[in-house]
Amino acid sequence: MLNFGELKTDMGANQVCTLTRPGATRWSSHYSSFDRLIDMFGATCTVLENTKNNGINNNIRGEAKWALQVMGNFEFVFILQLMNEVLGITHMLCQALQSKSQDILNAMHLIRSTKILHQYLRQDGCDKFLYIVLSFSEDHEINMSDMSARYREGTSRSYQQQNNTTVEHYYHFNIFNVVIDFQLMGLDTRFPYQKMELLTLSSALDPTNHFESFNIDDKCTLAKKFYPDDFIDIELSDLKGQL
Repeated sequence: MLNFGELKTDMGANQVCTLTRPGATRWSSHYSSFDRLIDMFGATCTVLENTKNNGINNNIRGEAKWALQVMGNFEFVFILQLMNEVLGITHMLCQALQSKSQDILNAMHLIRSTKILHQYLRQDGCDKFLYIVLSFSEDHEINMSDMSARYREGTSRSYQQQNNTTVEHYYHFNIFNVVIDFQLMGLDTRFPYQKMELLTLSSALDPTNHFESFNIDDKCTLAKKFYPDDFIDIELSDLKGQL
């Protein structure tokens, strides 16, 4: 089977590329895996075809045959491209958050921007994305689904007709929207609104550059909203004047 290793970073025309092993939890690691598979899709199929025909035993040949069948399926290509698109947006956020020079306000802005980009993709990006998938499928000679046909679920032996669902509707609402919603839910879980607001307001306490981020209103809001038990009413009322 294929050698799933780290992507080589050596310079030169003869650089060797391999598929990247995904990390345990990092979005960036998974993005690199999907992106590399797309780049090496043709080469991967060639290796699988050779393994299917010349593998050292039946198990290896059978696994290669199964992998080829999966990769030659339009739904697989659709999901592969979709995961690459969705995780590509999050990848930019991951790269930025790993920067040691990143301040709180910029980080919060990046998180909000990432959520907005996902929402924009969900609302207005399906047609453009579908064009990318269809072009990729044509380039790699993958049988494309008739988007206007009725969607049928199951194998060729046991199809279940979805009377009111077209193939395009299925891919748009049952896969495209669902994947993006799941990613947005993950972002909301990691970066809930209340925590983001707390971090944003707390940036007013950042002493960097002689308290460049100092903001009296943010400090007052921080005290009133998140630390009301630490101040009596008169202290909260006088806080703005004291600052």
